[in-house]
Amino acid sequence: MNAVLAFNVKLGRICLALQHLFYPNLCALCHSHWAIPQWGYVCEDCRSKLDPLTFPFCEVCGHMGPVNLEKSISFKCSQCTLVHPGFDYARAAVKTNSLILEVVHKFKYSQKVYLKNFLGSLLNQAADRWIKKKDWEMIIPIPLHPVHQRKRGFNQAECLARILSKHTKIPLHLNNLQRVKNTLPQACLERNDRLKNLKGAFNVKDKELIRGSRVILVDDILTTGTTCDYASRVLKKAGADYICVLTVSRGVYH
Repeated sequence: MNAVLAFNVKLGRICLALQHLFYPNLCALCHSHWAIPQWGYVCEDCRSKLDPLTFPFCEVCGHMGPVNLEKSISFKCSQCTLVHPGFDYARAAVKTNSLILEVVHKFKYSQKVYLKNFLGSLLNQAADRWIKKKDWEMIIPIPLHPVHQRKRGFNQAECLARILSKHTKIPLHLNNLQRVKNTLPQACLERNDRLKNLKGAFNVKDKELIRGSRVILVDDILTTGTTCDYASRVLKKAGADYICVLTVSRGVYH
């Protein structure tokens, strides 16, 4: 028994050493302070730089309002007044700033997949604040086109949606909302080009699964909202009853 115990201790140490080899002990961002898996490898000091989403913001898309507007006032931004988006409302945990952009970039493009825990914890905070779990039938992540998913190796929205589903116990639905058009990255396009880029990009495979459902649509960052708008319109056309877009952060567009 002692030999078995000694072997297990040694094996545990080896596993821990391998974990430290592949996962950082220090903060993945500042590389100066201690960070642990439960924090998503982002230290308390870096977390303090997050800017929580606060009123006032548009009651539909969540776009931040003028700083001189009373915090208690609910308003609809000019864009949503002109054309209501396909979703019913959008909410996020924090405002997009340089820290969030750095984390998302490392997560998506530098294979720092362990950062999903940090981003997922923020998404869970948004859910706890903005939604009532009993009101929703399903969670759907914004899909990637198969070409982009093969190239990246994973879909960041799906990773976050899995964390949210586990946290809320709301069922996760994958592969029904499909990206059937290999579009250009939205970030490099102007607004009019974004609209053209996404035309015909999404399709619902099984409309019966969607019909009459209240859906939480998940993505990492909402900026202009064009992608979530188009995906929501396709879901509504397939019969979705109500759609909330939930993201880690809300960006500012001009």
